[in-house]
Amino acid sequence: MAQQMAGMGPQNPQMFGPGVDPDKQFKTEAENLAVVEHYSVLDGVEDRLLEGIKS
Repeated sequence: MAQQMAGMGPQNPQMFGPGVDPDKQFKTEAENLAVVEHYSVLDGVEDRLLEGIKS
């Protein structure tokens, strides 16, 4: 396992080399999150529960 990890190379960017721009990375993640539509089985549960009680 240690040999496999050593063969993968460094995970962190070099100290003084160009790295990933955090601003670009954040904007990309924010855009991806904005596209996702959230759905839950609990959406409208209050109305369904009240309809069940009334009937």
